[in-house]
Amino acid sequence: MTIMSEQFTFNPKLDFAIERFIDTPAPLVWEALTKPEHLKEWYMPKAWGRVSRAEMDVRPGGIFSIDIATGDGHDSPNLGEAQDDEADHKCAAQECCHAVGADERVDP
Repeated sequence: MTIMSEQFTFNPKLDFAIERFIDTPAPLVWEALTKPEHLKEWYMPKAWGRVSRAEMDVRPGGIFSIDIATGDGHDSPNLGEAQDDEADHKCAAQECCHAVGADERVDP
């Protein structure tokens, strides 16, 4: 498996970004984003599946893994690498999703 180690450059033809501004104390948002037990509660719409496993190392260069279990029994791994970490302020990461039913993982 290739770990994403080069600095990410946003390509609008291939990439998308999601930004949210949440009117909640920053420490609570930080915990929801970085603690597996909280992430499991909100990361996946319940109608689509559930988070079956989550491991988070949000230090820059740290790896996170979030597996999604769908109703038809498939598990889809999602791997990522933390890019930036300013606790209670900012979290940036790259993520590579594995499509349900795909034969192999494609690493950027």
